[in-house]
This record gives sequence, structure tokens and C-alpha cells, in this order.
Amino acid sequence: MDTLTAITLTLTTERLERAIELLGGYHPKTLYPQAWRMLNAELERRKLGAAGHPIVIARRHLSDLPFAVKEALQVS
Repeated sequence: MDTLTAITLTLTTERLERAIELLGGYHPKTLYPQAWRMLNAELERRKLGAAGHPIVIARRHLSDLPFAVKEALQVS
């Protein structure tokens, strides 16, 4: 993916957890499945002791996220 079609998110674990918590109130498995899977996969990696890893996600999967979630992810 290139920078026109994808965004690379570099998040602290706290910010990642906050975004997941916020997104959880918006039926994420139905409305935002790609973002939900990617964020949770990264959180699970970290819980298993892996170092933080940038998340590369298609812009189209982030564009419709609720404002509070975008804010937590630092996506404008």
C-alpha cells in the first residue's frame, strides 16, 4: 500500500486500548470490521509481550470511523 491509500499508525498501548474501547460502542464487528480486527490483533501481540508495531491500514477503513476514535488514533 502507498501513502495515498494507506495510513501507518504508530500508537502507544494506552492510545490503542483507548481507541478499541471507544470503537467498541459502535458495533465494530459489523460497521468497521477491518479496523476492529487490525487494532485488536496489534493489541493481542502486545499482550503476548511483543514490542509495539506500526499498524498499516487502508484509508478507506478509517475514513468513516467515529470522530472520537479517529482522535484517539490521531487520524485527521
